[in-house]
Amino acid sequence: MRNEIYHQYAHSPKLVGLIDGLAQGLSPQNSLKAFYDNVFNINSASGGGLDVWGDIFNIKRSLTLTLDNVETQYTMTDDEYRLILKLAASKNISDATCGNIYNVLSAVFSQFGNIYVSDLGEMHLRYSFEFLLSDTMYAILRQTRVVPRPAGVGIEIYEIPSRKIIGFNGQELETLDNGTFFQGVREWGV
Repeated sequence: MRNEIYHQYAHSPKLVGLIDGLAQGLSPQNSLKAFYDNVFNINSASGGGLDVWGDIFNIKRSLTLTLDNVETQYTMTDDEYRLILKLAASKNISDATCGNIYNVLSAVFSQFGNIYVSDLGEMHLRYSFEFLLSDTMYAILRQTRVVPRPAGVGIEIYEIPSRKIIGFNGQELETLDNGTFFQGVREWGV
């Protein structure tokens, strides 16, 4: 752009600064990078960028959740929405075998802990999480139906906070006075 400035103005710091700023603002590299970071890359997108992904997958950010038998209007945070959108994207490309479901859930929930997928037979799968899902996240997962699964197969969710249950000496689990017995299976219908 500097080449376009008349020779007599080439050494004017104000004019050169103005034109350099204009060139930088109009640079397609900056616009493409901003688009990539704020919309296209689901890992860094936020706000409106995630809403674009939600429109693509037909998943709304706001939904009515049933928590403790009470319906409430809930708007997902960017992190919750990103997780749901990743599950929806993965569900679209998965063949819903145990191995692929395990790969999808492990990739999406990797920052929380381990996940296991078990085929229980008779059209039933068990997803075991080694961490607790919040009641809100559980309701979101259940009501948005984005968790990958074969058609007509029931899902059973086990949440096992491995460090908080009672175990034997040397297993790095809680002692009798501090831990709890495993409880709580949440089951989804077909």
